[in-house]
Amino acid sequence: MKTLSEFIEEQIYNYDIEDTSRNKKKLRIKFVRELKKLNLWENAQEKIVDKAKTKVFSKNELSILLKRTENYLIKQSGISLEEYKRVKKENLKILDEQINIDYEEEKNNIYREYPDPDIISSQEKVEVMVSALFERFFTPINVEQWQKDKNTVIESESSYNKEDRTAINVLQANIRLESHNKNAYYQEKKL
Repeated sequence: MKTLSEFIEEQIYNYDIEDTSRNKKKLRIKFVRELKKLNLWENAQEKIVDKAKTKVFSKNELSILLKRTENYLIKQSGISLEEYKRVKKENLKILDEQINIDYEEEKNNIYREYPDPDIISSQEKVEVMVSALFERFFTPINVEQWQKDKNTVIESESSYNKEDRTAINVLQANIRLESHNKNAYYQEKKL
């Protein structure tokens, strides 16, 4: 069981939505409206959180809510629906191909391609830094996010579950990893 606030925080992270009070308020309004349409708001269980009664929802109820608001969340994330659908289609195609491959063989292939998924190679870092310097002066590379994205994609590639392959955080990670010169991990400095 989760509170609506916890669910909002989770979606802000999953959809890479800017974490502002305004965006949280917009999401809360949208989610409450949808929960009311589904007759889940009035019937929700309540529990006490920080001395206040708060409605809580089951995983199943939140899953239904997520399906109904997915396009809205994609729009709020700044990704175009076409880009989202393209990456989702690519991931599903890869999944379909991998289902036909022996599980152990696939696992070995992933570890050959990424011998140590917890380390980004120096060569990869240098390529990105040179590109950034060449184009202009940029902020430092967000190696932590880059690493999280790589790990997310690697974990999803080893899964034969459609939902794992098309989860928004996997698609977001793919989009960032495919960004031109990895520019999702650094920004132009304001001069």
